[in-house]
Amino acid sequence: MKSAILYFICLHLISSVFFAATATKSYADSYLHPSTNVQIIWNIEADMFPKNWRSKKINAKAMKISEDEIVRSLEIIKLAIQKYPAYLVRENLTKVYIVHKLSYFGVSTSGTNSHNRIYIANSGLSKGYTNDFVEKLFHAEFSSILLRNHKSFFTDSSWKRINPVNFRYGKSGVDFVKKGKASERFKNEFLNAGFLNQYATSTLENDFNSVVKRLFMNEKKLWEIARYNKAIGQKILLTLEFYHKLNPIFTRKYFQLLPQMSFKRHFYGDSLDFKKKSAITISNY
Repeated sequence: MKSAILYFICLHLISSVFFAATATKSYADSYLHPSTNVQIIWNIEADMFPKNWRSKKINAKAMKISEDEIVRSLEIIKLAIQKYPAYLVRENLTKVYIVHKLSYFGVSTSGTNSHNRIYIANSGLSKGYTNDFVEKLFHAEFSSILLRNHKSFFTDSSWKRINPVNFRYGKSGVDFVKKGKASERFKNEFLNAGFLNQYATSTLENDFNSVVKRLFMNEKKLWEIARYNKAIGQKILLTLEFYHKLNPIFTRKYFQLLPQMSFKRHFYGDSLDFKKKSAITISNY
């Protein structure tokens, strides 16, 4: 079974390969992902944000990404998309905007989403926007879209029961950023309460995001924490159950095999159009 899963993951992730330079040369300000029809855009468009986001109150703004970060950013987004069945991306996402800086409600942010669009900032390696950091942004924002579009696959009350009895999430992620309470570092204070970091305590959605983005990067630290932290382990299980309902390919083994793929960073491929009912079904998530 393990070899079958590995085979499908390899096939899924390296189905076709393109040079990044070729992609950017062919498209002046965007790239259309062939198997998902997602448009990856690095130009600032007047209507890129929803109309209400352009109001004085929200005042969403974006700064165009620097030319020397376009290829790397495109590479990262394509690599992230490869980790999902193509139909799942196609049905839930239409555009990904990669920008230099992003802000709304008067605060700077690295990523956000609206309906079927994702906005990701990449201010460069010198500012800490490594390949892994940027890819995590994609998985976090896409998880919000999936959570919103497939509410029946997730039960808020089951997640909240894992939290301390008297715990209440904050007002919003923006509020936490404004108050300087948006740290994403592992600290015992939060881990002991069942949260991966401070920012995860801001909203249930951000709590969920914090688990998802680490699953899709198969962070060794996440699995290590889960071995001794019952609450984190339970949240991982609920997250796996949610994704398994989206497509049976998503199992614990699937995520734990992701790092074994031999990718070269200057290549990227397109995801396969997996059937909605995958041939791989494993009951133990």
